[in-house]
Amino acid sequence: MGRAYAILAHAHILTSKEALNLLSMLRLGADMDIIQNCDRSLLDILLLEIQPAHLQLRAGTELTPVERDVRRAEITRSKLQTMCGPAHSPCDSPPEPPPPEAGTEGA
Repeated sequence: MGRAYAILAHAHILTSKEALNLLSMLRLGADMDIIQNCDRSLLDILLLEIQPAHLQLRAGTELTPVERDVRRAEITRSKLQTMCGPAHSPCDSPPEPPPPEAGTEGA
């Protein structure tokens, strides 16, 4: 779920399929409190706003598939920066130092 958040928050091109799959993962993470401070209703709105017809309606013109993918990524990045973030993960902590080897404590 952290990976889904990172891809959505930093992607510059997102296909419809990829965005829907990743947002579904993010919603699951929000429901399970793995992704904190995430407003589920805003995620639902984002799922609608990134649909091809909504993107074209918002643009006021017909967009090519690549143009839609770019706009989808722009909208997603913008919304996620204010919407939610991943919870603290073990990867955020510094690594534990290795235990001393046997027989080297007094050396």
